[in-house]
Formats: sequence, structure tokens, C-alpha cells
Amino acid sequence: MIHESPKLCLIALLAFLLPPDANAQLTKNQKEVLNAIRRNEPAPEWIEISVAQARTLHAHAEVYLRNYKSYHEPFGLTADILFSDRTLSKTEKLEGIGDAATWTGHYLAAMSFRYSCSQEFSILADLNRILDTFEILTEVTGKKKIHLTICRSSR
Repeated sequence: MIHESPKLCLIALLAFLLPPDANAQLTKNQKEVLNAIRRNEPAPEWIEISVAQARTLHAHAEVYLRNYKSYHEPFGLTADILFSDRTLSKTEKLEGIGDAATWTGHYLAAMSFRYSCSQEFSILADLNRILDTFEILTEVTGKKKIHLTICRSSR
């Protein structure tokens, strides 16, 4: 089922951001809507979130964003990180490099949406940094329609 309503698209985004076990004080109705979206079933009418729920969801999103920036963007593009232990002090290896440009595009879209809502300069600077990385990947090949999937320092 494709949700054509922008409101349902945003609710689906909340379903993605909020893990099933997270506590955002959702009402029974809201849980039913998110579960229906997760299962690709018709969703009942959504009851708007409260200010407290919005704050909780925003806090979860900020934690995810800090985690992403700390661990999953080692060279300006998205990568999966495997750590050597639970302390997260040493990177064992990077994975998902072949899809780095694609996943970074998803991040770029999310940050574009965030910037359109907040107009924060720091988000705009982040967007420009990502676009600069894409430009480098394109210029390295010498062909405007072909780009590398990731670049990194030789150090």
C-alpha cells in the first residue's frame, strides 16, 4: 500500500524512527496506526501527537543523528561500522561501502526536510558538506554521470 497523504508519510517516518519498544507514551490508537503501517495494512485514523510525544520523538531522532554522525560517516558518506568490542573505541572494518552514495542520498533527503522545517544554518552547512563530497566523487572519475562510491584520506 502506498500512502499518498503527506500526513501518512510523516506518520510512516515516525514508525521508522520509533523502535517498537521505545516509550513515547503512544496512545492505543497511535500504536495501532504505526503497526498497520509497519505491516503495510490500511491504517485507522491517526490521532495527533501531543507536545510531550513530539519532544520524546525529537529526542530519539537527535540520539540517532548523533550516532550516525559519530560512527557512520567516516569519510563524508554513509558506511556500516563494525567495532572490535562493545566500547566502540576501535573500528574493526567498514561495510556497505558499495552503497555509500545511495544511503548518503537518503541522509541528504532527510537533512533537506529537516532544514526546510528549521532553517538552521548548521543543517545547511551539513547539506553543503555532503554535496561537496558527492562533487568530489564525480570529479575523481572525470565523467559527470559516473561517480565513485566512496573516497577517503590516504592517511
